[in-house]
Amino acid sequence: MDTASLVRPVVLSVLLTTLIWIVFRLFFRDWQKSGIITTLVMIAFFTYGHIFNEIESAFGTPIRHRYLMLIYAGIFLPLAIFILWKVKKPDTLINFLTVTGLILTVFSIARTLQYDLSVYQSARLSNNAQSSLIQNVSDTTATQKPDIYLILLDAHTSVRTLKEEFNYDASPFLQQLKDLGFYVAECAQSNYPITKLSVTSVFYANYHQEPTLYPVYSSLVIETLRSEGYRVITFENRSNGHFDIGEDMRLSRNQMLLSLPEMEGPKFVFAHFLVPHPPFIFTPDGKFHWAEQQAPGYASNAKFIDSQIVPVVAEIIKNSKIPPVIIIMGDHGATGVPKLEIPQRRMSILNAYYVNDKAKKDLYETITPVNSFRIVFNNYFGTKYSLLEDLSYHSANMNKFTPENLIANKCQVSP
Repeated sequence: MDTASLVRPVVLSVLLTTLIWIVFRLFFRDWQKSGIITTLVMIAFFTYGHIFNEIESAFGTPIRHRYLMLIYAGIFLPLAIFILWKVKKPDTLINFLTVTGLILTVFSIARTLQYDLSVYQSARLSNNAQSSLIQNVSDTTATQKPDIYLILLDAHTSVRTLKEEFNYDASPFLQQLKDLGFYVAECAQSNYPITKLSVTSVFYANYHQEPTLYPVYSSLVIETLRSEGYRVITFENRSNGHFDIGEDMRLSRNQMLLSLPEMEGPKFVFAHFLVPHPPFIFTPDGKFHWAEQQAPGYASNAKFIDSQIVPVVAEIIKNSKIPPVIIIMGDHGATGVPKLEIPQRRMSILNAYYVNDKAKKDLYETITPVNSFRIVFNNYFGTKYSLLEDLSYHSANMNKFTPENLIANKCQVSP
């Protein structure tokens, strides 16, 4: 952990507080009331993340940010208005808020430093644990290394669930993938119900053994690929904070995934698309439309992304000098449709693989994502990872990955 990690939160906190106070001072022309409003803003700022985390810890699922922001606005806006127009002698209030603000600032800085330290310690523990789990790959210098694409369609459920629950017959999409050479695990479930748990377990090719979210950059997948000379490439999106992949290159959202096959050298590409995840704003042909009903809105988002992803992967396959590895998966099932969000449906996901014939023989219809890279590495790099039992934990609380939260896979495997 470097010195910058210790100093950065202190400097940013001071600069942010000063900037906000200057803005309010210019607007209200009263340094006392400007200081009070600034303190209220900083109290809201420093408590927001902690309240968000406490709600998730208490109820097992996170609250939507828009709802929490409305709650905060309902508390702090009336308070600010009352102070500005009703409080005539704010000296006592200033003293109280000054002390409160200082306490919260110190507390927040301490928590930030604690978090940085925990990340550092987690990475070190992860590296120590991974060193005993990561297998040496066979000599691959004589073989060509394929580009590997992990394409995450956030909250994309299975084709079966789309038809049964959303009245969307995605069989043409399924057939298009199969015609390209994909194996589609039609009864696949996710291992966890939220993105950060699901994605991290994919990269570690393992279940979460401890209530600690280890950084992705020290995972089995990233460490193995780096040892084989792969560059790690990802794209910007608003979910980057879920995991630190330690990428060599982060492309903007308007840069084309299709251009990557032309780039020299082996690449691992992680592309996370926040569709069909809410908000439900796409028509099937990609026009903007804010859906009034949740289930049709989700289906419309799914139709749009399905129509877009097939030609993209078709071009990647066509333009790749070496047949690539492509995994298209949902991190969890449909969300944003409360009446349909029972555990079984929450865990049902899209899970499709473009791999060589040897690897296809190891795939099966109920495979879960923790086994994806075990199969890829075994068949491309000569490792001998055993496959794990496919388990689906319907819990966002890392202390509750227990048998009572396991969701059995009741999908009927096709003959």
